[in-house]
Amino acid sequence: MNRWSKRYLYKLTFPNGMVYIGCTYDIKQRWAGKGAHYYGMKVYEAIKEFGWDNIKKEILLFLPDENGNSEKITSLEKEFIKAYSGRCYNSMSDPEWYEENPAYSKERYALRIYWTAFGETKPAKDWCAEYNTSSSVVMNRIKKYGLTIEQALTFPPVPRGKRSKGYKVEDFWRECGLLG
Repeated sequence: MNRWSKRYLYKLTFPNGMVYIGCTYDIKQRWAGKGAHYYGMKVYEAIKEFGWDNIKKEILLFLPDENGNSEKITSLEKEFIKAYSGRCYNSMSDPEWYEENPAYSKERYALRIYWTAFGETKPAKDWCAEYNTSSSVVMNRIKKYGLTIEQALTFPPVPRGKRSKGYKVEDFWRECGLLG
């Protein structure tokens, strides 16, 4: 039996009680890379927040991919997503889910990360919109260069002309008088 001749239905359970339901042919590959496979999906933000090792991983069903089992697993996946409605990252990624469940709002269940900067606490997405940057840029600047949130939000990017090999970001910020 090769790796494409079987299907897995699985569940990820997060510390906040939310779940993600999925199906795959290769569970080892899907779960490799500390959740990197989920990049670009709503669930990826939760994986980054809680850490891959803090997420409970369960195989719910394992069937050979024959005699209509593929459709059966896909159907079961949809049923599980519906059963976890309101607590499932899958359904919340689907815009139609919100239309079918008007009592919920994207804001109510969206991942909430708050930063305190300039004496004020508000959602990270609001800070990023205000300073025309992204949370990944801010977090990278904090981790890589040891900046405060205020610095990470306000320091300018290195101009394209100065982005040559060997030119360091810290040097540019020093030239601008932002670092001592």
